Amino acid sequence: MANLIVYGTKYGSVQGCAERLKKELNDDTVLLNLKKEKADDVDISSYDTIIIGGSIYVGRIQKEVSAFCEKHSDTLLKKKIGLFICCMEEGKKANEQLISMFDQKLLDHAVIKEVFGGELDMAKLGFIHKMMMKIVSQSDENKKEMTNKKEKTSSIDYNKIIDFAKTIKEA
Repeated sequence: MANLIVYGTKYGSVQGCAERLKKELNDDTVLLNLKKEKADDVDISSYDTIIIGGSIYVGRIQKEVSAFCEKHSDTLLKKKIGLFICCMEEGKKANEQLISMFDQKLLDHAVIKEVFGGELDMAKLGFIHKMMMKIVSQSDENKKEMTNKKEKTSSIDYNKIIDFAKTIKEA
């Protein structure tokens, strides 16, 4: 069974999750980073399973991920698909972000949808993103503590990645 993991990443957390997911699938799995490669270079119709993921910045998923989903919607709806995001929100807010990032038809068709958690590495952030984090953190004590006291924090839940792979394989 051929699998394609299509993703967008800005600072690498989604790439790390995609690589771990590929390892867990133990099948013929190809990674496609939409920030570095063009989806047109890959024949997505040749894959049985397509997994789509991205990270959330300023309340949005990468435009490349949205464009991929929109352009290939008809093909995706004929495939087994899984959807995931990485974000710093938790619980209900994280699930709301997941649901708001993908078209309802894709959400309804997906075998599994998951939030893997997120990472924040202040050393990797550009100047603008650092300033945005400081502004946002002023209204949220948890984020303020995270951005001021820790250079790097991660809430990636690797058990969710393992469960996601298991669900995809069994579907």
